[in-house]
Amino acid sequence: MEFASQTPVFFHVPKNAGTYFLNRSFAFAAIANKNTCESSNGIIRLDIKSAGIIKYRLVCFDKNSIAKMLNYFTHILNNRVYEIDIDNCSKDIFDFLDVFAVIVCGEGFRDYKKELYPLLGRDFKPFSIISLRDPFSRAVSMYYYAQSSQSDHENCHDKFRGMSFEDYICSSLLEDSWLIRMVTMD
Repeated sequence: MEFASQTPVFFHVPKNAGTYFLNRSFAFAAIANKNTCESSNGIIRLDIKSAGIIKYRLVCFDKNSIAKMLNYFTHILNNRVYEIDIDNCSKDIFDFLDVFAVIVCGEGFRDYKKELYPLLGRDFKPFSIISLRDPFSRAVSMYYYAQSSQSDHENCHDKFRGMSFEDYICSSLLEDSWLIRMVTMD
């Protein structure tokens, strides 16, 4: 039962189950909340941004509705999705939120231990998870995703427009070593 006291931390490599993990975390948080005989109204997603880019996504229990009360939080969707800039985050805010799951987005890979973990308190015990995918199927997925309307919020949106899949595979745009670059770059 060691894992029962730990918080899952999912490292999201693009096109490697990030949305799935986020949605499942929300569902499991609702189940956990029902098992304690409480309503699921207090479950929120908190996107933590830096320079306008999402670095971390947290699924939290917000039983005191602090996200609705503080102007540090920007309401995004359905009274359940909020965002905050990392510069406005403090340990005091996280004293009111019970973090159920953490998703570390690509831009947060280098900074999460020094930037996010101290905010979550001494009792925070991470359980790290990463999902890797067959490189070819990931390349196919990225190629079509970047050309779809679903990617309009991403840096890769329309990057491959007018390029055949074969041209993409042979180009320098291929995301072949994304994970290695994100972990090792300064």
